Amino acid sequence: MFDSQAALRALIDHPLFCFALTLAAYQLALALYERTRWVVMQPVLLAMLMVIPVLLLCDIDFARYRDGTQLLSLFLGPATVALAVPLYLNLRRIRQLFWPVVLTLAIGGLFATLAGVGLAWWFGADDMVLMTLLPKSVTSPIAMLVAEQIGGVAALAAVFVLITGVLGAIF
Repeated sequence: MFDSQAALRALIDHPLFCFALTLAAYQLALALYERTRWVVMQPVLLAMLMVIPVLLLCDIDFARYRDGTQLLSLFLGPATVALAVPLYLNLRRIRQLFWPVVLTLAIGGLFATLAGVGLAWWFGADDMVLMTLLPKSVTSPIAMLVAEQIGGVAALAAVFVLITGVLGAIF
C-alpha cells in the first residue's frame, strides 16, 4: 500500500528539496515580476515570501535550509565577482566621473550605515545586533565575514544585506 505521508516526508527530507524549492520560488517570482513589472513584485522579495511559509509548514529549520542550499551559496561569491564585468565595460565613463562617484558612494554608504546602526541603537538594540548591522550595505559574503569578526552574527548579517538590497531595488 502506498503511504503518502512517508512519500511526502521522503521528499521533504531529500538533500535537494531546499535547493529545488529556492530555485522554483525564484523562477516563479521572476516570471510574475516580468509579467507585471510592478516594483513591489521584486523577485528576491517574492521568492523569500514563498519559501518561508513552505519551510515553516515542512518544519525545516534554518540550519537544514542552509545545508540544502549550500551549492547556491557557493556560487554567490563568483556571481558577485561577475558584477565587475559591467564595471569594466564602462570603465571609460567611470574614470570620467570618478570623483563624483567615489564621493557619492562614500557619503551614501557612511550615511546608510550610520542611519541603520543609529536607529537600532536608538530603539535599544544590543551590541551584537549593532555589530551585525554595520556591514549591511556590502555583499553577503563580505558582510557575513565582517559581522562575524566584529562580534555580530553572520547569518543575520546576510538577512540584513538581503533586506537592504530588496528595499534598495524597490526604491
